Amino acid sequence: MGLKKHVGAVLLAFGCGCPALAVETIAVDWPAAASAHQQDPDRFAHEVSVSITPETHGGWETGPGVAIWRYVVQLPGALSVSLHAEPAHLPTGTSLTINGLPHDERDISRSGLWSRPVRGDTLVLEARVPECCPEQFVLAITSLQGGFRRGAAASGQPAGKAASDSTNLDCQRNALNSKLSRAVVNLLIGNTGSCTGTLVNNTAGDRKMYVLTASHCAVAGFGQPTTELLAAAAPDVRAYFNEITSCGTELGSVGDGPSILGATHRGFRNDLWLLEMDLGPPAEARPFWSGFDGTPPMVGAGAFVLNHAGGRDQQYHASSATPTYFTGDGGAFGSCAAGNCSGFWQIRDVPTPMTQGGGSGSSLFTPEGRSLGVESGAEASASDCGDATRVDCLSFTDLSMSWNEVGPFLAPQGTAKAVDGLDSPGGGGGSPSLATLAILVFLRRSRRPF
Repeated sequence: MGLKKHVGAVLLAFGCGCPALAVETIAVDWPAAASAHQQDPDRFAHEVSVSITPETHGGWETGPGVAIWRYVVQLPGALSVSLHAEPAHLPTGTSLTINGLPHDERDISRSGLWSRPVRGDTLVLEARVPECCPEQFVLAITSLQGGFRRGAAASGQPAGKAASDSTNLDCQRNALNSKLSRAVVNLLIGNTGSCTGTLVNNTAGDRKMYVLTASHCAVAGFGQPTTELLAAAAPDVRAYFNEITSCGTELGSVGDGPSILGATHRGFRNDLWLLEMDLGPPAEARPFWSGFDGTPPMVGAGAFVLNHAGGRDQQYHASSATPTYFTGDGGAFGSCAAGNCSGFWQIRDVPTPMTQGGGSGSSLFTPEGRSLGVESGAEASASDCGDATRVDCLSFTDLSMSWNEVGPFLAPQGTAKAVDGLDSPGGGGGSPSLATLAILVFLRRSRRPF
């Protein structure tokens, strides 16, 4: 894809009595970028390789006891923009702001610094480094991520209030889904892909930061997940908590809640992926750890979903019908040889906004609030749903068929395969304000883009 770099003629003044800086612009062919990712509906941003450092870009000046570096870069036409820097090091006493948002060592994982995506197409960086050690300030920016459709922090076509109210979690609250909303996280992978995850309890009840999501979220295109690939992607994962819009208003875009960066791969099978976040929850998140059930159970009507489909704040749907079950070889439950197939739960007549990209990895919850597995794809037609009278289905990879891979983490104290949820110490403090590879590929292709 052709990229053109040039220093723009526009000068940006910082409004602080500082010298104005030229805005470096990097042109991107957005239609080509969107086309390249059209079969990857969980992807909302395109990565642009760059080589930017404080030694080669921007400008330095001095102040009382401090050296100040400023730099401005624009991806014209982007809906959102962020950066990745590797290596990155902030000497003690350094303050780094990106579009006014403070970034610190918590924004640096094992794979470098990942900035939080911001709306618009321009990044404004300012670093204030103690005058003793500007040479110790390292920020080697290797890529920018430009949003080409609605996703984290991106402006996009609003859902409309009526559509928002029909799926908005806050319009359909009850005691159970209010708790579980605090277990649901929006996951950014490398600042280019957006999925949903669930913070899950374990039988030790020690509040480890285990998150269940879909392994395909970390794989570009239709590549097959591997342990090596997922282990490499885990440090690039950022989890956002409490992404909720108040009832009666249009659903907001994800990317505004408190977040933590960096994770470690723990286990996967087919499209079910277990991560452990490297940091504890943000103090303001007051999370809830969902229960899980890997027995598997026989589930009746009332199973439900909470997700971030369409790059929007949390949405909710409870199924009035009993979820159906099928296996990777097309047979009935338990018919395929152990180790050679996947099991999928399916619910039907899901509201269309909840079948869009960004919902991948969300849990199917039992009526009691235990996760059964993770969303692997959506089907938009009656034939794909397997019922001439049904449309808009969601399919979920079954946790029980991945138990050998994730069970040692979720059940470290014995053989129990099910556990209830667990709240934060002191409770939640009230509601927040604001398979087989072929089957997996088919499910992902049929998901609607943002």
